[in-house]
Amino acid sequence: LVYVSERNPLDSYNTISTLKERYNLTVEGTYEPLVILSPIGSKVMAAGALMAAIEHDLAVQYIETVRYEFDGSDRREDGPP
Repeated sequence: LVYVSERNPLDSYNTISTLKERYNLTVEGTYEPLVILSPIGSKVMAAGALMAAIEHDLAVQYIETVRYEFDGSDRREDGPP
């Protein structure tokens, strides 16, 4: 989870690029570094994340909700839901 400006795509780009470089230095020699981006937020933030993904060859996965299911049988009759 990274907090970045919602108005400036370069903020998310710079933040992700810095994190990727630091991560690579930290795990160098131990195992192959792997970062997967899942841009959640505004389109501006996602644009910055995708710029970083293109430059650093990062995987991008977008998680989408297909459906919500509600089982009414779990609801109690005598109390709040």
